[in-house]
Amino acid sequence: MEELALSDSEVCHTSHSAGVESGGHRSKMAPKLCHVRSHSIPQTKVPVRPSSLHLSAIFGHLVTPNRSPLLKSPSTTILTVERSSLTLSKRTKMLGVSALIALTFFAFVFVTRRIDYDGYPDEIRTRMIRYEDPEVWPAPVSPLYPERAICPSQRSLDYFVNLGSQNSNSIVRIAIVLAITSKSRDPNGDPYNITRHNMIGVMPTFRSLLPSFCRTASIGYEYHFFFGYDVDDVHFTRADFRRLFGNTMLRMMTLHCPRGSAYALHFVQCTYTRHVSWAQNDAVVEAYLTGMDYFYRINDDTVMETPGWTEYFVWALAQFDPPNVGVVGPNHSGGNSRILTYEFVHRTHVEMMGYHYPRENGDWDDDVWITEIYRPTRSLKMKYVRLRHTQELGRRYDVNTMSDSTRRRVIREAKTKIERFIKHQKEEKVEQDPRKAISISIKSTDSAHLWGAVRNAHIRRIIYPDWSLRVYVACDLPISKENEEFASDVNRVLRTLQSLGADIRVVDAEVARVIPPPAWHLLALDDVGLDVVLLRNPEERLSDRDRRLVEHWMDGSNQTDFPVHCIRDHPAHNNHPIVHGLWGVKSDLVRSLLTVSMKSLLVNYAKKYTGQTMDFPQSFIADVLWPKLEQQTVCHDSVTCNRWNNTISFDEVRGDVGYVGRKYNQHEEYMYPYDMLALSKSRGSGCD
Repeated sequence: MEELALSDSEVCHTSHSAGVESGGHRSKMAPKLCHVRSHSIPQTKVPVRPSSLHLSAIFGHLVTPNRSPLLKSPSTTILTVERSSLTLSKRTKMLGVSALIALTFFAFVFVTRRIDYDGYPDEIRTRMIRYEDPEVWPAPVSPLYPERAICPSQRSLDYFVNLGSQNSNSIVRIAIVLAITSKSRDPNGDPYNITRHNMIGVMPTFRSLLPSFCRTASIGYEYHFFFGYDVDDVHFTRADFRRLFGNTMLRMMTLHCPRGSAYALHFVQCTYTRHVSWAQNDAVVEAYLTGMDYFYRINDDTVMETPGWTEYFVWALAQFDPPNVGVVGPNHSGGNSRILTYEFVHRTHVEMMGYHYPRENGDWDDDVWITEIYRPTRSLKMKYVRLRHTQELGRRYDVNTMSDSTRRRVIREAKTKIERFIKHQKEEKVEQDPRKAISISIKSTDSAHLWGAVRNAHIRRIIYPDWSLRVYVACDLPISKENEEFASDVNRVLRTLQSLGADIRVVDAEVARVIPPPAWHLLALDDVGLDVVLLRNPEERLSDRDRRLVEHWMDGSNQTDFPVHCIRDHPAHNNHPIVHGLWGVKSDLVRSLLTVSMKSLLVNYAKKYTGQTMDFPQSFIADVLWPKLEQQTVCHDSVTCNRWNNTISFDEVRGDVGYVGRKYNQHEEYMYPYDMLALSKSRGSGCD
């Protein structure tokens, strides 16, 4: 039997090509599929049967000087055959010429054809399906998520292709996150001049990133691309362009990426322009809510050079103690080599921070920030995992940085969160008491409400580990016009909340139409299975200051032995006997004081209420509850002194949280940054 010398990389490409030619099934003659394509691997001897010798020689002659018409990269040769020792017959040479003519014709047709979804071959088109189309392919099920949706899903904007991966609870999901643009640094420029005919040739995503990704991706994973783009991007804001981009990308992945994995892409429209780090952060948050396990933040003009990077990164994060608390990244060329210009983190990073990057960061500060917060022992650049930043279109955004003082502050705050999380992880686990609950309402699809609920679920596990978080919601929430893109599907948020241990209560549709959403969380007072309920708002954050006041109320002393507790911690709280979202009750005692159910009280009051929806809870408390509960209420009060009865003045350093009840947006920024001017800078009490 004659032998033909092939490198391992050539064997891999041979099997891949064979798989595609047979419609996704490996032919009997094709070598076993291989995904390690390093050029440093020594050559091996592969036996070639005499009957297939001439065919191998012909294709070696035809394909060696050519590249894939889609991938256009020096490292994507489909097949190279050593044939110096072979002698071709005249008939074989004629067959080769005929095959060359045929291949040239089909290549010409393939390259010049219009790239359109309807023009794809059937075997390709059948795999280009909507991400959550249950009739074709069930939505991916994460171990974090239940199989059944809490509310009907409304999302159908994403694309998914499965190449033989098993859709199971054990699959690991990798998010590849990047900001993408079709603009230049000149606001009026369009360096791409993109059309459906030249998209593959001019966009770095198709020229650099995707070909190298397909060469280096691993089997047995789900890879999801999340593209964040500006609200004024001339191309990506068009639905037809996103459809063309998505289907083109899926086609390339179908043809060239490893079988045995699944691939998806998601578009994230940002509500601002020319903030790269903000777009990357928002894309990571979307990936987190979609159930991704890991986030790999890169650029579109990137070439991945090391096969198996997925396993390397996942393994490295698992070596930290506790596991996954840290950051790893590739050894890259291009950019600052002293830091991690590209990073790979676990979803734990978002749960600790509340974001991927802080909003204060400039576009040139993110890599410094994420490297420094995990140093010295939890930041690792992996020497043998290589990545190259081509910068083929130059810099497409303006340089902006934050001040040194701001940089030091945000790094210090992040390090504090990490230390707190690690300490909590190493402490003895505390079991939840099912009779103690923190109750909140998701009032609308506003991002501040949705992300606020998720963020409080993160914080509860550390500050209130023995309490449960109960979330009241309706499947037909009022739509927030300002944040439709971010929060178009509340189901993702509810699934995330469940994965964090929250108790989701879907309000009956008939009740939800009568009782305004901000008051739904008051329904927890009717639950006879609860002994103590804290009433909070999602846009506010649980804090240590909050917890200490609640513990003081519940310690059983004569001073605090009241069934109702409230907190007044800002001058804006002066005029309210009980501040909506800052009170708690001992349920059985309060039920005896009210004599009727909370649901009945809410329904009756709602029928005659004519004010603003968001003001309903505060009005309900003042008009209905306060007359019944005034003599049974004690309040921790740092601002009103003795204006109200049964107040306990408290004097405590405020720290970073400022005051109990401070409101945050979806980016973890203070909604009202100047409201601290009304407070003492260092003391907690205004009654000294």
